Amino acid sequence: MPKACIRPGAVLQIFAYKNGFFCIALIFLFLFFINTCIVHAARIVELSIKGPIGPATADYITYGVNKAQKADLIIVTLDTPGGLDASTRIIMQQFLTSAVPIITYVSPNGARAASAGTYILYASTLAAMAPGTELGAASPVRLVSIFNGGSSKESTESKKMMNDSLATIRTLAQFRNRNPAFAEKPYSMRHQ
Repeated sequence: MPKACIRPGAVLQIFAYKNGFFCIALIFLFLFFINTCIVHAARIVELSIKGPIGPATADYITYGVNKAQKADLIIVTLDTPGGLDASTRIIMQQFLTSAVPIITYVSPNGARAASAGTYILYASTLAAMAPGTELGAASPVRLVSIFNGGSSKESTESKKMMNDSLATIRTLAQFRNRNPAFAEKPYSMRHQ
């Protein structure tokens, strides 16, 4: 029986054909991956809260979060001394019901998330803080008692407000899988 004979030039032609196909396949894959990265770039929306929390802030955040529901991520930079309870609750509800993850970043260095800012931070999907920033002082304050000189007695109303605040921060911490005992520290320190 005769042995199979392959011409030496045929081997080079097959090798060149396979290498050419391999090169074309690599170029195609390279272009595919570059194109995929461009097509699927993350869309990140940035919002900013600087200053007291009030109705205008709540409207701004509500509009921004609603408009960003097709984004991949919402980043909120935060620097606030606190604000109104009703406005804070509107912002918290926006954060909790958003289909897009919300990262709240207390920034720049030296910024604070005091009072209402603490609640907003806890309502976020992810909370982050720049070095030298702070959170806390989240105990409720009645504006009427500030303007009337306040009283040292704890009224039933102020106890209810405190219990409501504690329940809110505890619930937010549990909802976002954070430590509820740590979340309650700004309140327990006030009553020691």
